[in-house]
Amino acid sequence: MKCQNCGADLADGVLFCRECGAKVEMQKKYCRECGKEVPVDARFCSYCGADLSVIPVLDQPVSDEEAETPTSGNEETPVHTQLSHPSNDAEYSTAVTIWDKIAMKLQAFWSGLNNFSKVFTIASVIVVLLLLISFASHNAVAAFFSVLQIAGLVISMLWHKGVLNPPREWLKYITLAIAILFTVLNIMSYSWDKNKVVEESDKSTVSSSETNATNTIVSPPYNAADCLGQNYDTVKNDFISAGFIEIYTDAVEDLSYSESERIDTIESISIGGNDSFADGEQFSKSDKVEISYHAYKKVTVSIDVDFLSNIFFDKYGVVVYLNEEKVGELAHGEDKSFSLQVSPGTYTLTFQKKDDTSCVGSIELDVKGDVNASVQISCQSDNICVTPLYIEKIGEVREGEIMMPQALSSFKYKNYLDVQNTLENLGFTNISTEILYDIHWGWTAEGEVESVSIDGNADSVRGDIFSADSPIIITYHMKEEDDPNRPTEASTSAAETTLPATQAEEDTSVYYSTNTKDTYKNGNTGIYAYKSIGNSYDNYWIIDFDDGYVYSFSEGLGDNSCSKFAIESGDLNSTLAFSMHSDGTTYQWFAFFKWKNQPDHLVIVDDGNFDYDFYPTNLSDALRLKKQKSIALY
Repeated sequence: MKCQNCGADLADGVLFCRECGAKVEMQKKYCRECGKEVPVDARFCSYCGADLSVIPVLDQPVSDEEAETPTSGNEETPVHTQLSHPSNDAEYSTAVTIWDKIAMKLQAFWSGLNNFSKVFTIASVIVVLLLLISFASHNAVAAFFSVLQIAGLVISMLWHKGVLNPPREWLKYITLAIAILFTVLNIMSYSWDKNKVVEESDKSTVSSSETNATNTIVSPPYNAADCLGQNYDTVKNDFISAGFIEIYTDAVEDLSYSESERIDTIESISIGGNDSFADGEQFSKSDKVEISYHAYKKVTVSIDVDFLSNIFFDKYGVVVYLNEEKVGELAHGEDKSFSLQVSPGTYTLTFQKKDDTSCVGSIELDVKGDVNASVQISCQSDNICVTPLYIEKIGEVREGEIMMPQALSSFKYKNYLDVQNTLENLGFTNISTEILYDIHWGWTAEGEVESVSIDGNADSVRGDIFSADSPIIITYHMKEEDDPNRPTEASTSAAETTLPATQAEEDTSVYYSTNTKDTYKNGNTGIYAYKSIGNSYDNYWIIDFDDGYVYSFSEGLGDNSCSKFAIESGDLNSTLAFSMHSDGTTYQWFAFFKWKNQPDHLVIVDDGNFDYDFYPTNLSDALRLKKQKSIALY
C-alpha cells in the first residue's frame, strides 16, 4: 500500500503515513460485472470469475469535492486510485467518475433484489413517470389511475415485506399484476379526451388564418328572426362573407320523411350567445356564430337474410353492403339479421362474393321511415340472386291506414269466417263476400276461401299498405243446392210458400230476402233468411218484419218444431230486440248485422250474452222448410 500524498510504501492497516503524516484512507475494489467487493490485489472476481485487471481501486471515503473536481481539456482528474496489484508491471487502476460509482452501486443494488422486487421497482418507475405526465398534461383521469397504481404497488410491497399479513400469499402477486395492467387504461385515457372533439359530420367550423385580426368589428347580414326557417348553408356562407370567422353548425335530427320541406332549415342561431341580434349590430369577427338546423332523424332498417345453401358448387361466402358501406359477412348458407340506423333516402343493398367484386347481386330500398325487409339470396357462378320476400315500410303507415302482415294468397283454403275475423281485427271496415255455388261432390269444404282482393288487388303481399275503408271482397265456395238461381223442384209451387207474388217478378231482389238490392241493406223491412255453416245439421233463422216475428228451427236433427218470437224494437243495422217467455220468465235476445249495411253476416245474441254467426240462405227453401214445421210461440 502506498501513501496517496507522498507515495511512500506503507504496511497494511496503518492509519497515518510514516513519511508525511498524512491520514491513510482505506481502499476498496468492486467487480464491474457483479458489483461485489473484492480484495484490492485480486486479479479475478471470486464471485463471478470476471477479469479485474481494469477495475479501479476506490478510496473510502471519497469527498464530494474531490469527486467533482473539474478537469482541464479532455483529461480526467485521478480520484484516489492506486495499483490493484503493486509490482513493476502492475496494472494501474483506471480513473473513474462519480457516474461510474453510481452505476456500480446501482448494479450492486439491482443484483441484490429478488424477482418480485425487481418487477416492483420497474413498475414503480413507470407509474411515477405516468403520474408526472398526467400532472403536466392536466389529465385528471390519468392521474386518478396513477394514484390507484401507486396504492396497489404499496400494498403489494407491504405484503411482500411482511409489514401487512395478506389473507392469501398469492394476493400480493395479483395486486402487483393489476397495478401494472392499469398502465394500459392510464395510457388509453389520453385518447378519451380526443374523442370528445365534435365530429365533422355534426359540427363544421370555419376558422381564419389571420390570427392578428381577431378583434375586427363586423355586422351580421340578417337579424336573428330573418334567419329562422332559411337554408343553413346559405346563411352560413353569408356570415362568412360578412367577415365572421368562428361559425359552428349543429344538425338537430328531429324530422320525419313527411316533413322534407323543413330539411336543412335553421331552427336557432346566436352570435356570442345572443340569439336576438339585429342586422347592423356590431360584433367581433371572432365571436362564435352557432347555427342549429333541422335534419332527418335516424330510422331503423332491419334486414333478415335467408341464405340458400348449395349442395356441390358455388359454395362461397358473401359480404353485405348498404350503399358501399360494409354491413357484415355471411358464411355460405348462413342466415343472419342486421339492424342499421340510417337517414331517410334511397339505398342499395348489395351482396358481393368474398374477394370478387364482379360477382354481386342487389336490390333498392326506398327508406322513408323504419323498414323491416327480408330477402333470400342464392349463389351462382357469375352473380348472386337476390329475391325480396317482403318489405315492410313501417314508418310510412299513416293514420287510417293498415299494413298487411301477410300475403292475400295465404288466405286461400281457409274458412271465410276466419278470414273475415282476421281482416276485421286488423281494422278493415268495408268487407263483403261473394259466393261460388260450385260444391257438388263435397271435395271442397263449405265456406272455403277461393280468393281475397283489396281495392281490386288479389296479389297483395306482406308490407302493402291500404286504407282501412278499402273495399275487400272475400270469394268463397258453397254447395250448389244453396244457389238461389238453381232450378227449383217441380213439386214446389208458389202456393207452397208465403213469398209475395211480387218477389218472383222482381229481378232486383236478393236470394235471401224479399227486399230489393236497393233496400235489403236497411235491415228493417221484408223477410230475411239465414242459416249456420259447417255443422252436420243446419240451424235456420227467419227475420220477418212483415208479420213482426222471428222464427228459429233446425234441419237434420229430426226436430219438427219451430220457435216463434215477437219483435219488440230496433232493426238489424243497430240492434233488433225480440223476446221469449218460458214458465213466467221473459228472456230477451238480440239480432244484428255483423257490419252495418252488410246483411251477409247475421249475429244472434242469446239471454246469456253468447253470440252465434249465421249466413244468408235461399229464402224460398227456408220458408218451405218452415212450413213443414210445427210452430210454437214463445
